[in-house]
Amino acid sequence: MNMKPSQIYLSTLIILALIATIYIAYTASQGTELCILGSGCAGVQNSEYGTLLGVKVSIWGMIAFTLLFILYGWAHSSYKRYRLYFTTALVGAITSLIFIAIQAFILEQWCSSCLVVDLLMLIIAFLSYLEFRKLRKYY
Repeated sequence: MNMKPSQIYLSTLIILALIATIYIAYTASQGTELCILGSGCAGVQNSEYGTLLGVKVSIWGMIAFTLLFILYGWAHSSYKRYRLYFTTALVGAITSLIFIAIQAFILEQWCSSCLVVDLLMLIIAFLSYLEFRKLRKYY
């Protein structure tokens, strides 16, 4: 199967985001927090917004990026499948914007590692949108 450059870019970005969330979850399980720049990561990751339904957000991120990667690989054989993938990527982008807003306006602290993952998700959603527009022309 020949992959187009856009497919390679998107797959790589999803894998990078997955690796980042795995590492964030791993370091948190060891009692430390990965913080690429600065030192606000512990405050953000250990805040009340660092867990959802009793599970660390980084674990949810690992699950989400794994599912996103699987959906992306599955999506290219059908427009309806790609639409499902794109909707999932859009939900991920909205979630990322919510997490950025929480850091900015509620916690008033920044987790650089979290921001990297959030920005990757926003880029993934944007590139997925561009690819989705191209696919609409063919179906």
